[in-house]
Amino acid sequence: MEKKNVLSAKSLGIIAFVLALITSASFNVTAALIIAVFFLVLAFTEDGTDGKVTVLSALYLVLAGGLVRFVLARIFGIFFQIFQWADSYKAINVFNDISTCIGFVVTIAVALFAVVAIVNLIAGKAVKIPFVTEFAASTIGIVMPKAPKAPKAAPAAEGWTCECGKTNTGAFCANCGKPKQ
Repeated sequence: MEKKNVLSAKSLGIIAFVLALITSASFNVTAALIIAVFFLVLAFTEDGTDGKVTVLSALYLVLAGGLVRFVLARIFGIFFQIFQWADSYKAINVFNDISTCIGFVVTIAVALFAVVAIVNLIAGKAVKIPFVTEFAASTIGIVMPKAPKAPKAAPAAEGWTCECGKTNTGAFCANCGKPKQ
């Protein structure tokens, strides 16, 4: 009896991007782990790479959003500390506003990419998130072993055709012995 997947690659991709959308305002380890499990499910059940690239793109989108927020928080944290030591609360307020604006832009970007990916998946199109999808596709070969390529067929022998119908490469016909004309 053949096993059937309860969830298709498309539905797992949609759920993964819905999780990315829900967690677009802050990094969520649980969402990242759930998406990683989706990828593992596809890794062991799907033959093609499209579904794997889609789910891996959702995971990378969640991770990228979280990484950007983490780095920005550390950078602005350093400035906050410096301005606090200098008792410059106006500068702290300015940097806080800048940090909030950048965080908002990151949130909107992650949410927008997730919504576009969901719409594309529902419409049956491929997910194409700038940089993220290309990175996911290039790392599939690292995460999943690539299938061996089929050997190339030998090139067709060039030559001449004898009056008897045999194609030859030498100076004489291999079938009837007539010289090449």
